[in-house]
Amino acid sequence: MQLAVLRWALPVLLVLSDGSSAAVVKKSGADTDPNEVASVAADALEAVSKNHNGKALQDKRDRWAQVCKLKLVGSQSRAECDNILAGMDEDIEKANSNTGVYGEIIGHLRGIADNPR
Repeated sequence: MQLAVLRWALPVLLVLSDGSSAAVVKKSGADTDPNEVASVAADALEAVSKNHNGKALQDKRDRWAQVCKLKLVGSQSRAECDNILAGMDEDIEKANSNTGVYGEIIGHLRGIADNPR
C-alpha cells in the first residue's frame, strides 16, 4: 500500500510543489528515503489544499450576495445575480469536497512518513 501511494504522490508532487520539494523527487533513486518523499509530498499537498479553501470562496460569495440584495427582486439583473450566486455555491461545494480528499491523501502520506521501514 505504501509503495502504491508513493507512486501516485510522486507525479503529483512534481506538478504541485515548489522547486525545493520537487528537487527531492527528481533525485529519486536507490538513495531516496520513501519516508522523506512521503513527508515532502504531504507538505506539498497540504499547501495546495489550503489554497483551495472553501472559506475564501464563501467570503467572496457573501460579499456578492450583499450586492445582489441591492437589485430589485424580479428584475433581470437580480436573476443574473442569483444565477452567479448559484454558480458560486457549486464552486464552494466542490472546494469543500476536494479538501476532504486532500486530507485523506495527506493522512496516508503522513502515516508513511512517520513509520520507518
